[in-house]
Amino acid sequence: MNKNFKYITLVLLVILVSIPYLGRTAMAQEPVKSFENEILPKPPEGDALEGKVDRVETRLLVAGLEVRNYIEDSIGAIQDGQTAALDQFNIWYRKRKNAEELASKGVAEELLNFVYNMIVKKAIPEATLLEDLFQIATQKALQEMISELKPPGGDVNLFLDELKAAKNKYNAEIAKIPNEFPKQYPAVFLSAKWEYLFSLENDSHALPAEAKKYLSTKGISEPTDTFRAELLENIFASYIERIMRSEQTLYKNNFVISYPAAAMAEALFRLDPVKNKQRICKLQRKGIYSNAWRFRDCNG
Repeated sequence: MNKNFKYITLVLLVILVSIPYLGRTAMAQEPVKSFENEILPKPPEGDALEGKVDRVETRLLVAGLEVRNYIEDSIGAIQDGQTAALDQFNIWYRKRKNAEELASKGVAEELLNFVYNMIVKKAIPEATLLEDLFQIATQKALQEMISELKPPGGDVNLFLDELKAAKNKYNAEIAKIPNEFPKQYPAVFLSAKWEYLFSLENDSHALPAEAKKYLSTKGISEPTDTFRAELLENIFASYIERIMRSEQTLYKNNFVISYPAAAMAEALFRLDPVKNKQRICKLQRKGIYSNAWRFRDCNG
């Protein structure tokens, strides 16, 4: 590689270093540090310059892999949550006395629209939904899922199979996000990479908070255990809520005060009634008439 070209490359890399700081300043409204009176080191020449450029390029490649792995983990958490929630719903739904009556194409469409739009709201942190890759992928998958639905005609197995096929299509669609993210949001991706490089100076190999903050502005949630648990609860509860609303329309059930509270109480009871008892008690007071409470020995 021509040495003059390498020197120009290093200058460009130095300019790029400033991008994350400028972005960070805009987000946190902190003053940019002035280097006006500082003495800058003499630029390296010859083999020293070539070695520094090579090291920066290598570190940027490593940083890119780390950022991509983080995005993949975040999307994987959403896929896992959706799969686990649908498995729980299958068990719950089969026990409903009116499962066959509700096993229709219309109810399936209502479920898909309700559940997947809820996932967007719960899974995305600070993103602007209309421009977010996750929102785009969700709406694309929804259109395809609904257009390909087959009328179950009261067949519970077929009804649940259709929901599973829709879930698989959705998971396949959002699996494209890690590849599309750097193309759609190159500045955010680059800023996250530089934040990772800066963190290496402190002997940290985990993606730093500032990098996660950049990614969160475009819909990438931190895949913590808490995020995974809450996502499972919310998706499962959204399936239940939509069925409860359909039952109300058809059968005029009168035990629900608040559908979101009643559905979450039911989901928590199915997931772990012992661990979730206090939360269930609080939710059933808010969302269910006392004659339909799961627990009648709640304190207070």
